[in-house]
Amino acid sequence: MTKRSIVWGVVSAVVVILAGFGVLGYFTTRQNSLVATSSYGEAGVASGSMGSPFGLAAKIAASAPATEMAADRDIAPGPPVGGGGVAPAVKERLIIKTGTVGLVVRDVSVALKAIMDYAVGNNGFVVSSNQDKSGLAPTADVTVRIPVKIFDQSLAAFRALGDVQNQQVTGQDVTDEYVDLDSRLRNLQATETQFLDIMKKAQKIDDILAVQRELSNVRSQIEVMQGRMKYLRESAAFSTVTVNLATDQAALPVMEKTDQWKPVAVVKDAVRSLLEVGKGLVNLFIWFVIYSPLWFGIWFVVRLIRHWRKRRKAEKPTNNT
Repeated sequence: MTKRSIVWGVVSAVVVILAGFGVLGYFTTRQNSLVATSSYGEAGVASGSMGSPFGLAAKIAASAPATEMAADRDIAPGPPVGGGGVAPAVKERLIIKTGTVGLVVRDVSVALKAIMDYAVGNNGFVVSSNQDKSGLAPTADVTVRIPVKIFDQSLAAFRALGDVQNQQVTGQDVTDEYVDLDSRLRNLQATETQFLDIMKKAQKIDDILAVQRELSNVRSQIEVMQGRMKYLRESAAFSTVTVNLATDQAALPVMEKTDQWKPVAVVKDAVRSLLEVGKGLVNLFIWFVIYSPLWFGIWFVVRLIRHWRKRRKAEKPTNNT
């Protein structure tokens, strides 16, 4: 391999590396191109939210009346942390309901706003929302928590916003776990009461310290169980619904694989992929142009080296003569 080949190999390697950085920067930027990402607490949407756009929020709100949370709870309030109370009794089975809906809508932003307004207006709250306008078809997804009493009505209200492409509803029965925790909690509370009686009768410092250690351990277990029971009650009282929105069916996430062939969707995917590759090549060209001074500098240095080597070769025969 000649020195000339080595030099040009180094130059080519530099070009490839920099081009790779350009492509990597493009795709990294694309991954972070979500135009709106929000997280909300139980208080609902931030105070700057506007009224229902184009009346869609009012439309879906009319399909399910707002209800007070106190009336929706099937579980009596839990005892205070630290023992001394009686564990709540289960009136009905505790079912944690979860739903996912995929919709094709005309305007993603309008539908997204309507869903968030509906959740807050019915004593629920928005967990998260994301909107992406970087692709060929705008997409969005929103996760809300709503009272379990209006779970079915909420799904119907959300389906009314567009063309339903897929839907999935699951339920997890946690009644047995809750009853088991209730029984264990009662036993620990009885143990706590016994330790308190022993502490009142203890006279030696070592005995008092030993009882305090055991009492602290029991109370720690009580707090853990009460926290778990509270989580199960709240999870059963508030259902989770995730709505995926898009203006194009092919842009919606697939819930489950199917053997059905959809040639139109394949064509759309191919066109979208072609556009993405085209944008990547254009971005790569822009990076190349921006770095053109560097390419020119490398080319100029290589030319100087080659010119210097030619002059040295030309001078050697002259000196020998």
